[in-house]
Amino acid sequence: MKKILAIILAILMVIFIIPITASAETPTSGTCGENLTWTYDTSTGTLTISGTGDMDNYEYISNGLYNRPWEEFRHEIKKVIISDGVTSVGESAFYKLAQLHTVEMADSVTVIGKSAFSGCDKLTDVVIGDGVETIGVAAFASCPNLANVTIPDTVTTFGNNAFNSCTSLKDVYYLGTEEQWTDIKKSSSSISGDSLSRATIHYLGSYESASGTCGDN
Repeated sequence: MKKILAIILAILMVIFIIPITASAETPTSGTCGENLTWTYDTSTGTLTISGTGDMDNYEYISNGLYNRPWEEFRHEIKKVIISDGVTSVGESAFYKLAQLHTVEMADSVTVIGKSAFSGCDKLTDVVIGDGVETIGVAAFASCPNLANVTIPDTVTTFGNNAFNSCTSLKDVYYLGTEEQWTDIKKSSSSISGDSLSRATIHYLGSYESASGTCGDN
């Protein structure tokens, strides 16, 4: 009888204990696009997106959760690296990452999707990759500590509320000229009323266009 009970207990352990142990092991890498992969370094809090092509878009599921493959680390991720070859940042990809303070974006990125970095409370400075053309709706909205943004002259479109409610945004470093920025404002009326409209715009392209030679050598 004791042997039978021991066998039954052993079977129950196999059925219940092993699956619980396996489910506790959260993956730290996977795919996030047709030709893209993600890797999370738990020791540094760094999430790296690598490969070529567009990133997947993500959406709200329930109870404050999104269907992102790195969702289990949303309260831990401190740094995001978007490597060369990645061409878009997916919608809601990094929405409300509680500890995110650093973003490195390769120049291969052309589109930053809707709400991609929205609600990142600890994000203070952003340098947008030199290849970006479109900054989507609410892409950086509700980042209350975002104080400095560098925008390349490749940008032609801002979605509605791209930087809305960025209450600390003081300085925008635009890599084009004042004339180029004026053209963008004409084509993207969403800038009016956005936090961009209240920030000081530094036209870095003006310095480049003003440079030249003053002698044979």
